[in-house]
Amino acid sequence: MRILCLGFFWCGLFPAVAWGQSSNLSFENEPIETILKQLEADHHLIFNYSPTLLAPYTFTGQLEGTSVQNILSTLLAATPIDFSVSETTVLLFRQEKTSYQLCGYLIDAVSKAPLALANVYLDDYLSGTQTDAQGYFDLTIKATKNQQLRLSYIGYQDQAYTVLQANDPSCPTYALQLDADLFGDEIIITDYLLDGIEEGAAYSSIQMDYDQLSASHATVEQDILKTVQLLPGITSVDESAVNLLIRGNTADQNLVLWEGVPLYDPGHLFGMISAINPFVVNEVKVLKGVFDPSYANRVGGIIDMSLSDSLVQRWQGGLGSTLSEAHAFLKAPLIKEHLSVMLSGRYSLNGLYDSPPINNFAQKVFQLTKVDDQQQNFDEEEANIEQVLDYYDWNAKVLFQPSDKLLLKASFFNSINNFDYEFRFLDNELRTFDQVRTRSNAASVSLQFRPSGKWQTTMSYAQSEYSYNYQFLFQEVADELLNAEQQTSNSISDQTITLNNAYQLTPNWKLGLGYDYNFKDVEFSVQYNAAFEQNYVDINEMQGAFHNVFATVDFEQSNLLVNTGFRAIYYQDLQSWDFSPRFNLQYAFNRHWKLKASAGIFHQYVSQLREFGEADLGVSSPVWVLSQPETESSLRSDKLAAGLIFHNKGWLVDAEVYYTNTTGLNTSAPLFRQQSISDIFLSGSSESSGIDLLIKKNWNDFSLWLNYSYNASTYLFKDYSPTPFTASNNIVHNLGIIGSYHLQNWHFSLNWQIRSGLPYSIPTGINEVSDEEEEDNFFYFIDYEALNEARLPNFSRLDLSINFRPRFKQTALKAEFGLTIINLLNQENVFSRDFFLDDVDDQALPVGILVAEKRSLELTPQLLVRVYW
Repeated sequence: MRILCLGFFWCGLFPAVAWGQSSNLSFENEPIETILKQLEADHHLIFNYSPTLLAPYTFTGQLEGTSVQNILSTLLAATPIDFSVSETTVLLFRQEKTSYQLCGYLIDAVSKAPLALANVYLDDYLSGTQTDAQGYFDLTIKATKNQQLRLSYIGYQDQAYTVLQANDPSCPTYALQLDADLFGDEIIITDYLLDGIEEGAAYSSIQMDYDQLSASHATVEQDILKTVQLLPGITSVDESAVNLLIRGNTADQNLVLWEGVPLYDPGHLFGMISAINPFVVNEVKVLKGVFDPSYANRVGGIIDMSLSDSLVQRWQGGLGSTLSEAHAFLKAPLIKEHLSVMLSGRYSLNGLYDSPPINNFAQKVFQLTKVDDQQQNFDEEEANIEQVLDYYDWNAKVLFQPSDKLLLKASFFNSINNFDYEFRFLDNELRTFDQVRTRSNAASVSLQFRPSGKWQTTMSYAQSEYSYNYQFLFQEVADELLNAEQQTSNSISDQTITLNNAYQLTPNWKLGLGYDYNFKDVEFSVQYNAAFEQNYVDINEMQGAFHNVFATVDFEQSNLLVNTGFRAIYYQDLQSWDFSPRFNLQYAFNRHWKLKASAGIFHQYVSQLREFGEADLGVSSPVWVLSQPETESSLRSDKLAAGLIFHNKGWLVDAEVYYTNTTGLNTSAPLFRQQSISDIFLSGSSESSGIDLLIKKNWNDFSLWLNYSYNASTYLFKDYSPTPFTASNNIVHNLGIIGSYHLQNWHFSLNWQIRSGLPYSIPTGINEVSDEEEEDNFFYFIDYEALNEARLPNFSRLDLSINFRPRFKQTALKAEFGLTIINLLNQENVFSRDFFLDDVDDQALPVGILVAEKRSLELTPQLLVRVYW
């Protein structure tokens, strides 16, 4: 019918046809076909259409006017049907999807403040966009005029408009009202710390829109793993990015994810900075306690980073530099509305000039190593020292959306760290050479299928690879019999295939069911070759296959939210089952007070051990190993937590107490310093309890918050000590006071961190033990009265950040200039104190005990200059 009618009518003309008399008709849920028949009879019009085209649609409302165009536009506004008028004949036909460019501003209806990070999307459409810091959105879509554009923001009532209504080139302002039925208005805290950090609903997660944060706050470092340390309960024992302490857990017990792929080495410069490019990361999810059953193989916390899943509609890019690296990114719509790609990369600048931040980071890392010793004790006239320390990372993401119901994603990540150190005496031909190479690769491919608005299926494949290689050469040209070579390597290959289903059973009930197969291949080797002694080779390879089934049941109604689920793990190689139930509850007494509670059991099958065959370089490099019966390195953790949140008139108070019991620890793990415990393999457990407290207040452009954590962590190794003793990474008190001020295009912040010193053991003397085989031989070691009974001095550091973001009118170009000064007051902080035997040069007899201390970063400037569009 449509093709036939198009042959007789020219659809490009819309003449003004009068009804002959003014019409004012009212209808209630009346079929549109019935209304058209009435109009035909009253006004002598002829409507050409297919009856099946109009059958699904009804109309409620009034038809007013004297123009056929106005009447039909109102009648058909909520349908995908369009019309063409020629004299007294009207052709009705289904509209083809048309490209629309929609824009606007979202604000709070009461305060008129812009709503950043609000979701803007089309119903039954997989991709969308979010508002920027000014609440502005710009979205190009291909749709029919009746499709619904939805404006959504947590804690507010959704608003929906037809595409035809929203197609306004003036970019109107939309005011969102608080949702009185959603958890008492403010149960979900959308500005938890800053506008860009919000409290997630499920499992008490904290979600960061890092793109928004880095674009509007000076408080945020250009390092994701350091930014998360703004949250209570998260810190670093040595100021690094990767050695995170989350509620008493060691770093290897935390799971760091990039696009759903685990990263076994997410750092550069021996962990001092993150290997994740912050300028392309879209969202960061942080879970400190109980987490969703879809996450696996860790007993600590979760840091889940992801890039944007929205197709880009225009070319975007940026480039810039800090004092330590240069970076760039590009986003391109290869096929508009269907295919887009993102590329980004960073490269260190240390090869071009002596970077002050890199030099300070290296100085901290190499304390009490031969690098530090040789650089201090030999000048240019005695020895030649050459050092290369550089890194780079790149990542890419491809999005392909062939239809509204399908989205294909592919993501790639690569990180490289290189360190070369050569020492050569000038008066002889003695040469030593150290080389460290670390590489991390990650790739993921996933297909999202949404057959309806209630059901979504995701199939994905993820692969993570990590390799560490250390080589040491000792060369003496005059005497080749002294030459020696050592090589140490550690590698992991981790592959996972996942099928995950989510179904919205009712508005209140949501179900999830998934399965994943995970295979890990872990290898560690040490090779030592020397002309003057026997060669040594030790190669260990461990493989493990895991079958995992996980399910969730979520209930949400009014002021109550309940998340329940479990994960069942079958370790194929050990033929063992482990079960991990999870529970999370949030209950709002009213719009200002909320109770939260959670509990769960967690298992971990891959962890770190202290390096066997200590590297000559002297830099710690723990080895990843897979759980095996003989190592007893499988971990189990039982967690409990409960807390209260108060939120009113700019005040936010969040207090949560927790308790964690972890079993399966061993003394080969990096839990103890070298001189603190016997090298005998012992197994044990740990207990960690504490409280995380956040107090924040907003005054217009000024924010002040205090985060405080109290933690009591103990270890119990019954074969060593019948009573528990303080954990080596225990920080009892950790206080952060952060102030942030916004003045037009300027952002200022001060961050003062104060915390208890780490524990250490005080030596009581030197013990002498005779060799059982040769009585004349003696071994000497340091005696300690008790483990970790003393503490280092308290830690204190003040950081200053200043950011300037100029605005350029009538252009998409943006710029940012930032200055951060770490340890502004240049305070000395000791984070490690160890003791060693002092030997007489020509004898093996110890004459005393030496103390060695490692200090934190001195005053370190960081500069950022970047432009983007």
